[in-house]
Amino acid sequence: MIVLQSREEFFALLDEWAKSRGFQIQSPVNPDEILTVAEMAAEVKAPQSTISEYCRTGRIPNARKVGKEWRVQRADFEAFKRGDSPRGLITKGKPPKLRLSNRVG
Repeated sequence: MIVLQSREEFFALLDEWAKSRGFQIQSPVNPDEILTVAEMAAEVKAPQSTISEYCRTGRIPNARKVGKEWRVQRADFEAFKRGDSPRGLITKGKPPKLRLSNRVG
């Protein structure tokens, strides 16, 4: 039986065990890079309910629920703000209506 004295000792032992079997353990994300709904809403000056809805519907990519709260990595939120996410940036008002025409030329 192994008695570990600290959390660091546990993770060092786990890392050694994983490497011996060909696995690699990724370090966790920096907590400063995880945003809450309130932080995102303040940054884009939008209601928290809008941000929560965007997380729920997938408009903000890779949003994860932790308990009852949504969390998003900063890189994913920045992509959303730039419009790089599949559903794009927050827009005010209704989206523009598109007119389709049969005319050629």
